[in-house]
Amino acid sequence: MMESNKEYEKEVFSRLDLTSQQIFSSSFSGCVFKNCNFFQANLMGSSFLDCTFNNCNLSMVILKGVNLSNVKFESCKFTGVNFEFCRFGFDFSADFINCILELTNFSHIKLRDLNFQGSSFKKTSFIGSKLVKCNFSGCDFEEAVFDNTDLSESNFKQAFNYAIDPTKNKIKKTIFSVPEVIGLLSYLDIKIEN
Repeated sequence: MMESNKEYEKEVFSRLDLTSQQIFSSSFSGCVFKNCNFFQANLMGSSFLDCTFNNCNLSMVILKGVNLSNVKFESCKFTGVNFEFCRFGFDFSADFINCILELTNFSHIKLRDLNFQGSSFKKTSFIGSKLVKCNFSGCDFEEAVFDNTDLSESNFKQAFNYAIDPTKNKIKKTIFSVPEVIGLLSYLDIKIEN
């Protein structure tokens, strides 16, 4: 079991059910979480350093004031999570590999050099965000919203279902692949013929 205001170091947590638990201001260093359920858990003010999450459910988790530093999420679910209230200090870094990040909010945040490879962002909001040099290769962006978003130098190779208006978003040196990149032209009121 996990408690508030505690320090955990190099522990392995497996198959824990933390549904709706409150774990405030705890510190996790070098910990591994496997098949844990954090559904609607409140992790306010906690910090995670050099931690790994494998196949965990973090849907509806509350991340207010949470710091993530060198954290890896693999095959995790984050449905309905608001990342806007995380603590984004100079040490913020996380990878989300093959994760479900649907109905989430990444609006008005600044992220750099994060890896989201193979993740699903259905109905996710990226309004007013700065996502520079991020890896979105192989991601699904069905009904995701990009508005006033800086995607400079990010990688969208093999990403699909995105609708990014190049007149309202910054895509300088962003990498796209064919045929999905054709979708960028739909906002330009032009006709494309074979």
